[in-house]
Amino acid sequence: MALVLHGFRYSVYVRVARIVLAEKGLAYENVEVDPFAPEMRIEYLDLHPFRRVPTLVDGEFVLYETEAITRYIEASPGRGCSQRNHVTVPGWRKSSRPVDSYAYVSYSLRAHLGALRG
Repeated sequence: MALVLHGFRYSVYVRVARIVLAEKGLAYENVEVDPFAPEMRIEYLDLHPFRRVPTLVDGEFVLYETEAITRYIEASPGRGCSQRNHVTVPGWRKSSRPVDSYAYVSYSLRAHLGALRG
C-alpha cells in the first residue's frame, strides 16, 4: 500500500513526520494542505475533523496527529522494526490522540492554575 502524507510545507509537525518517513526509507506521496485557507476541501475534512496537519493515509487506514503517525510508522512491520517486535496500533490509541492533544490539561498547568486560585 502506498503511503500518503497530507500536510503544510511550513508545518514543523509535518516536518517531523517527513523526517521519520525519510529515516525509515519509505516512499510516500505528499499532498499539500493549507490549514489556514478559508475554504478547505471536504475530502480533507473527512480525514481530519480538526482541520490540522499532518494526516497519514495507509490504504484504508487514516491516522492524524504527529505522535500517533510517528509511532505507527515505527511500529509497523517492514517499516522500521522486525515482525517479532511489532506492536499493533490499537483503535483506542488512534481515537485517544485527539483527547490527548486537545482535552488534556498537563500537571504543570493544573499546578499553575491552582496557584492562581490561592
